[in-house]
Amino acid sequence: MGILIGDENWKYKGLFKEVFLTVLPHLNYMKKPSKIFLGVKKNNLKAKDSFKKVGFKIFKKRNNSIIMVYDLLNKFHDIKRLILGTAQLNNKYGHFKNNLNSKKKINELLSLSKDYGIDTIDTAYAYKNLDLIKKSNFISKFKIIYKIKNLSEFDYIRKNKNFFRKFEIMIHNENFIKDITEIKKVAKKTNIGFSIYSANNLEKISQYKFINILQVPINIFNQEFLMKRNLKILRKFSELHIRSVFLQGLLINQNLPKKFGKFKNIHSSWFDWIYKNKLNPINVCLNYVLNKNKNDKIIIGVNSSENLKEIIQNLWIKNISIPKYFARVDKNFSKIENWKKL
Repeated sequence: MGILIGDENWKYKGLFKEVFLTVLPHLNYMKKPSKIFLGVKKNNLKAKDSFKKVGFKIFKKRNNSIIMVYDLLNKFHDIKRLILGTAQLNNKYGHFKNNLNSKKKINELLSLSKDYGIDTIDTAYAYKNLDLIKKSNFISKFKIIYKIKNLSEFDYIRKNKNFFRKFEIMIHNENFIKDITEIKKVAKKTNIGFSIYSANNLEKISQYKFINILQVPINIFNQEFLMKRNLKILRKFSELHIRSVFLQGLLINQNLPKKFGKFKNIHSSWFDWIYKNKLNPINVCLNYVLNKNKNDKIIIGVNSSENLKEIIQNLWIKNISIPKYFARVDKNFSKIENWKKL
């Protein structure tokens, strides 16, 4: 690595740390280096101090210079654990501005996801955007997790299966439990999972041995599935997909929509704690779920390619202690299925 600050006015202001820690996650996932080396003169004490502060260590000493090394081992979460959610693609979804409203922008997002190493997409018949998604030049690079509510919706994916490298079915209708054996007869060798909002039917779903994937909401405000009795059942499934990690953006956006006005105090408390401890809300939310179990995957929703880059930039592994009072948030705010009542 070579370093050049072109403007003298920017020297000795800590610029290296800011730029290095911003660029490194992108470099890590795009190029996959295991180590980064740099050289510095022995008498350049300020530079050596800057490099040590971000994690560089002395590798080799020479007559007038030192070679320093930065080891990337265990610095970042495995990118394969990220699943790209597509509810925002060409849809008015969530409470914040969405820029994924054209084939060009969707293509750019999928291309970028592929370059970073994300290899799975989560979509649903209800999103009504699969026809647009499958026109992407990169769709064949992804595995598709397809959510359905009934057998007729499953027919759509069967007719379009030639567009996809691989797909799995996720049942997104808890009333469909009684008919679940029917879809297994039709789906045959296809992996089948269940996507649920609450833990009410968790034990009943776990009784079907052919269901090996479960998709549930978990975030700092909604910890229902982390209760001991629920967590014990969750671990029976071979794969767990966690969604609503950012609570549809409310945990990472300081601007609270008017609809949630009566929850302003807890929302403000969250961001007060974040900034008091000099944390990034995206990084905190990601680490909260990714640190629970190394085999779990998370579904990330984004509203632009820049938003995806921001998430990638915050995949640093950190152990962060979350105040217990954030687990006691009003369920009308923490559980998305209750928002219709507001």
